[in-house]
Amino acid sequence: MTRLAIAISLSVAIFGCSDESVCDVEELAQRDVEGVDPVVDCGDYSVGAGTDYPELVAARDCVLDALAEESSFRVTWRYSSFEGPISKAYVGTGLGEDAPHIAQYTRANSVGEPVTSQLTCDDLIPLGECNARLQQGSLCLDCAAPQQKTLCEE
Repeated sequence: MTRLAIAISLSVAIFGCSDESVCDVEELAQRDVEGVDPVVDCGDYSVGAGTDYPELVAARDCVLDALAEESSFRVTWRYSSFEGPISKAYVGTGLGEDAPHIAQYTRANSVGEPVTSQLTCDDLIPLGECNARLQQGSLCLDCAAPQQKTLCEE
């Protein structure tokens, strides 16, 4: 991660959310890959009643392939829950280097208020059979050794 990206991440973590764009999962994922070349774009999806689940399996496979090849990647998706809309992203940069960055960003309602959080992961681990999980808005990946921090609360 570049010094600029670290500074931005620290600013967001320390000072909170100054506007909606800073709390936006898609923007956070994009900031992580700025200046990184090449980046495997594993897609941007809205999960709903008409979602083509093979696309989500392909997104999961794309992330796993990028990890295996130590390539930088990003994928974002959105879905609805009984508490409201949820946005998520996985981002990986610097893989195969001394300081790799793998993160999961989530924006969801917590007790009725939007909260954006980040899990920093040592790795992403596939979770067995995943059809039911895909239908619940997951890419069937688990964050290994997660370290969570809240980025924004409104």
